[in-house]
Amino acid sequence: MILIIGQHHDTTTDNVCNWLNCFGAKFIRTNTGTNNIDIVSDIVISNDNIKVELIINGIKYDFDNFSAIWCRRGHLNFTLPKLNSYNVIDNDILYKVESHLINETNTLASFIEYLFKTKMRINTISHYNSNKLIALQTAKLLGLKIPQTLITRKSEMLKNFILKYKNSITKNIQDVLSFHNENYTFGQCTTDVKIQDVLTDNFYYSLFQKKIEKKYELRVFYFLGQFYASAGISPTDTKYTDIRTTNKSNRHTPFNLPFDIRKKLHEFMKEMDLESGSIDIMVDVNDNYWFLEVNPVGQFDFLSGKNNFYIEKEIAKALIDGNRNRFSEN
Repeated sequence: MILIIGQHHDTTTDNVCNWLNCFGAKFIRTNTGTNNIDIVSDIVISNDNIKVELIINGIKYDFDNFSAIWCRRGHLNFTLPKLNSYNVIDNDILYKVESHLINETNTLASFIEYLFKTKMRINTISHYNSNKLIALQTAKLLGLKIPQTLITRKSEMLKNFILKYKNSITKNIQDVLSFHNENYTFGQCTTDVKIQDVLTDNFYYSLFQKKIEKKYELRVFYFLGQFYASAGISPTDTKYTDIRTTNKSNRHTPFNLPFDIRKKLHEFMKEMDLESGSIDIMVDVNDNYWFLEVNPVGQFDFLSGKNNFYIEKEIAKALIDGNRNRFSEN
């Protein structure tokens, strides 16, 4: 039996489930916000063993019966009691009780995630949002090139940085801010920064990097030691720095990563304790490879489809195999 901790309306998970059905594999999928609330029923810890019982869609499952677990954007959610039903007047007491209960359930969730390590596992919940600054530092220590980076809230520091490196960009320190409703949608992307753009003495902590004069960008999907790389080539007349702004016009072609880059990226993923993830690489006009970031739960449907990689099939096969030796050598 395979356990998938998923997210509702995630096409990547849908496609892997289709392959699991095709192979006749037994699996159960939870989806954040629908059927994964309070799935932990009982836990018994003794000197002899640990027994965990889960309830999903009203059916009981023994955790020991799961051979593999894929953490794909889903979380373990717990329902907190409605504290306003208690005869407590002081709001500070209610806040303290709620904080205590949240800590209790966080400890419970962490323990369940700890048990995931006893199974064949593809990623884990606490590593969904991999710290991008730690990723940059780890990549550098393993011999990968990274762009010169500045994080500051002082305009003077930024101006000196721009003057030194001539061409600079800014992007989020961690996550993209986006908003969508029935009337409009807005989001953020990587943009150029020039001296004339600095209009205030101080601002909130922001990340800036030396702009890499790119030849092309690589989206690399890493999965248990295997690499699926594609070169994304923007239209030559585009004025946009971020390749995502020209998605419909980009060309994508399979790309063979050099052995030394594959080896360093393999070590990087092991160091970050990630079984899979989407890695962004920039290749400059002198054919140097620059590590930008990794997204452990990035979408790879377009990468798989445009390049005939059939990544979803390979994930399904790995889950069925259930081999706990998580990282194969390239």
